[in-house]
Amino acid sequence: MDFAIIVASPRARSGKTLLARLLAEHFILGGQRPSIFDTDAATAPLVGRFPDDAVALDLERVTDQMALIDGLATPSANPRIVDLTHSSFKKFFDVMLDSDY
Repeated sequence: MDFAIIVASPRARSGKTLLARLLAEHFILGGQRPSIFDTDAATAPLVGRFPDDAVALDLERVTDQMALIDGLATPSANPRIVDLTHSSFKKFFDVMLDSDY
């Protein structure tokens, strides 16, 4: 099972983090350990909820962009969940397009 779920919307307060949390809890209750990427580095709500499984990334930083791309590109037996904040929406898809991901 090698897949990633990207929860994204260009609009704020549309329920992205709630959906990402529900997906993470679904996989955890099913006995899996998802990798969770929280792109809201300021408040990092998913890191607060899943401190052992989530990492906060600021997509304005190149090192965090690379951490996310590497995390998505590396084969994994567990699912990956990306909670893409509205402020990082354009940046994320621009990086994906520019890198031919």
